[in-house]
Amino acid sequence: MDLLVSGCFPPHIDWLLCPALNPDGLAAGTRGNARGRDLNRDYWHRRTPEVRAHAAWLEAMPPPDLFLS
Repeated sequence: MDLLVSGCFPPHIDWLLCPALNPDGLAAGTRGNARGRDLNRDYWHRRTPEVRAHAAWLEAMPPPDLFLS
């Protein structure tokens, strides 16, 4: 956020921010969701609802100018 606020990036770039894709894991300090599934490992198979929703959202968006992960 500091980089965005400081004007480090050109103003014509559109941003998509995904703050907490796994709020259960964030609260527990783990990569797993409330059911213990590692969401980082699920993007290949997309078995969890969190990953399916995020992947569908990403696929519906136009390609970004810049992607930071």
